[in-house]
Amino acid sequence: MNADEIRASFYGTWHATYLEADGLTPEESRGLPQVWRDLLAAGECAAESVAALWREACPRLPRVADYLEDNVIQVGLSRMTTPHHAVRDLRRENHADDDTTEIALVYITRDLDHVAPFNAWIGRQPFRQELPPWWGSVRSVLGDLATTLHDGLMLDSWDQGLLAVRDMPTMSELWIDYVDPDAEMIYVHREGDYQAAVPRDQWPDFSQLRVIAEGTSNRAWAVDQRQADNTGWGDGADTLEPISDLALAIEDMLCELMTAKT
Repeated sequence: MNADEIRASFYGTWHATYLEADGLTPEESRGLPQVWRDLLAAGECAAESVAALWREACPRLPRVADYLEDNVIQVGLSRMTTPHHAVRDLRRENHADDDTTEIALVYITRDLDHVAPFNAWIGRQPFRQELPPWWGSVRSVLGDLATTLHDGLMLDSWDQGLLAVRDMPTMSELWIDYVDPDAEMIYVHREGDYQAAVPRDQWPDFSQLRVIAEGTSNRAWAVDQRQADNTGWGDGADTLEPISDLALAIEDMLCELMTAKT
């Protein structure tokens, strides 16, 4: 699939243009991570290279690496305006003055539903700022993906997948628009007691639950930022359950998005 064919069907929700390396400005080219240059230069071996990097950076999500190895058609770039974090800021009423533009890595993968010519999975540039104090909790689940390969991995609609570091709100921030803090609407799925209402004094502290992945229908997965043991909470706007293996739960979500067939 050549670049013109991809551009013709590139349907990212954000203002985005599919690029090859020679479409970058000199400044954008200078800022391109070396690991991305290597992937772009890998040609037909890009899928194997991507999978190897994933397995090294994110060892708890091996099925995602397997999917990428089998289904990456090619690797490219995207110039995006007003990416996901700007919308997060708007939801928190922290209005940005200007749009922002950045170069992201794009995996062009087969659409196993055979509905679209391809799917586009987008990762932002590796996180290079000072890591937040809760980073150990995220790292216990997602490894070094965000700091070594790309920050986040979102389907082109930018509302499904692994969140980038700047996009990781607390559960309180995520639910601020549609959860009444005084309502008895949180249920925890527990073995043998599928939807037992949990007394308010036993609810987790939503301000300490850091959302690291999102799926469809307001599903979200979060770490307790006070712990770093691959445990967490998920998965809906009005249901939560304690999860003993958060990486496995997130991997299930990603594989569902990547491999679902109609």
